[in-house]
Amino acid sequence: MMADDEPYPAADHPENGLRLDPEILMEAASGDVSEAAELGDLFFRMAEDQFAELQRAAAQGDTETIRRVAHRAAGGAATCGLTRLAECFRALETAAADKQSGWPERLAAADKECAASREAFASFIGKAVFP
Repeated sequence: MMADDEPYPAADHPENGLRLDPEILMEAASGDVSEAAELGDLFFRMAEDQFAELQRAAAQGDTETIRRVAHRAAGGAATCGLTRLAECFRALETAAADKQSGWPERLAAADKECAASREAFASFIGKAVFP
């Protein structure tokens, strides 16, 4: 146990929610830290491809592709406990479904959150492996 009541330390406690919810991540990984690390590695590798696809779709004004890719990315982020990143992707999905504009800014915000989520994830895994 990392703290009195918490089996895993929360990676971040910003006012607008956890960046990484360790309970969700560890449940998805069956409580195995190495499995959690592999899950995160797979997610972030896929996220790179998804961001490239989102960029291409945004440049073409293809809101259906943006909606579809953002939906997949939100599911992956949620499975990994990356709650704020999942919300960013859900916001992209909703904006695409509503045929909104402003894609460069929206994608830049999601990319920034992805980088912060990657750092939070790495910090959590490091602390779980080397308490």
